[in-house]
Parts: sequence; C-alpha cells; structure tokens
Amino acid sequence: VRRAVAHVYKHAREWGGDPGQVFVLGHSSGGHLASCVVTTDWAKDFGLPARILKGATLCSGLPPPC
Repeated sequence: VRRAVAHVYKHAREWGGDPGQVFVLGHSSGGHLASCVVTTDWAKDFGLPARILKGATLCSGLPPPC
C-alpha cells in the first residue's frame, strides 16, 4: 500500500492530478492500512518529501455493547 501511494504521488501529474492533493482514507482493515501510510517516513523509505499526504481519514470503531 505504501508503494502504491508513492507511485501515485510520483506519477500524479502524468495522469492529470496534483501530487500536492493526495489523500488516503480507510475503514476497518482499510483504516489500519491507511494508518501505515500516514506513519511512513517518506524521505527515508522512498526518497520523497517528508509530507506527501494532504490529509487522511481513518475510521475503525468498535460496535457499542449490546
């Protein structure tokens, strides 16, 4: 997932996108994967600017007790 986000950032302009507008979101296990993306050291791991994400929404709540 982190490699996919790095790929999107690197190629966004080729696809008509803006690399300064990369957001991630996830729910349940997707929230876990998105949290891995949010905590990535982009400069160390991918040679990218330290902050490539514009924002993130992570949703993963426990159901209320019955």
